[in-house]
Amino acid sequence: MSKSKKKNNNVKDTGNGVSFGREYHSLQVIPDRHHATAVNITISNISTWNVRTMYQSGKMDNILKEMRRLSINILGVCEVRWPGAGKVISEGATFIYLGGTENKHEHGVGIFLDQESAKGIAGVWCISNRIMLVRLQCKPFDTVVIQCYAPTTDCNDDEIDKFYDQLKEAMKQCRSHDITIVMADFNAKIGQNEEGKIVGKYGLGQRNARGERLVEWCIENRMIVTNTHFKHHSRNLYTWKSPGDGCRNQIDFIMINERFRNTVKRVRTYPGADCNTDHILLSGKFKMRLKKVRRRKQKNVTNQFQLKLLKNENDIKKNFCQNVKDQYQRKSPSEDTRMEVFKECSDEGSRAVYTEKGEELGK
Repeated sequence: MSKSKKKNNNVKDTGNGVSFGREYHSLQVIPDRHHATAVNITISNISTWNVRTMYQSGKMDNILKEMRRLSINILGVCEVRWPGAGKVISEGATFIYLGGTENKHEHGVGIFLDQESAKGIAGVWCISNRIMLVRLQCKPFDTVVIQCYAPTTDCNDDEIDKFYDQLKEAMKQCRSHDITIVMADFNAKIGQNEEGKIVGKYGLGQRNARGERLVEWCIENRMIVTNTHFKHHSRNLYTWKSPGDGCRNQIDFIMINERFRNTVKRVRTYPGADCNTDHILLSGKFKMRLKKVRRRKQKNVTNQFQLKLLKNENDIKKNFCQNVKDQYQRKSPSEDTRMEVFKECSDEGSRAVYTEKGEELGK
């Protein structure tokens, strides 16, 4: 990689092409919307945040507090830095995460879901420690949330290529009629240049080489970069600031497939949210409704007769039949109570076999 190209990719460079986020923006402008899917819907708050690390005491409680304060339903986080993968339930919220190896506390992504959103989980796919996917059962269509963490400017082009190959694998899990939301710290600057319906004119800074790669991916997959389509004051557009607040950039994005761009009501950042990170919480309001999932009651296996033992074990079959016959003859039931007594004798016969043989035949 040439030195000039590497410098052009640096999202934390304070030279030309970096937005300081000081300009004032006026009224809100909303792009044209599609009119096919807005039926029986409610507002959901879906956000993304590079928290720098969760490998700190009290960090998770801090994030959950901000979720409750800002009424966030789903929050994707980057740089979790927890080893392995798993699920944690805390204060009613469900946290699904995917990290690195046990010896390295690096990278890692995760998704927080509030109590209601967690009920709609239909599947989780862990692609790598930079990409994970959660499918939610919603109305009128399922919603797929993909949380990513792109390599930084210190990484070479091979790692970037690998990241986009993994992102391609994640997109294969999405159907054409799914509401697909991709959100991430892409470590790329898209800038203020419009790109059809894909990129709006309310970005920050100048586009760099990583930004060009991201825009190409968005065009190929027909993904709308939502936080470039909404006109806010610059303090609600930038997503990263340098130490000392000398430089501000827009490098975190929330994207949605073009077909469902009408589900997006608003996307902006919240500089007041704090969890000891140099990134700013990026949050969007989406119109969707979780599907009410009716879960079937599972039968208690311990109360089922294990009839296979009667078929496969001759000793058990012989003892069981003899026990049931003895019990039935001893009770001498009338014609009206014959079936009820037979059931009681079967229960007692199975317990007798369990005691003698150590095999659980029945209840």
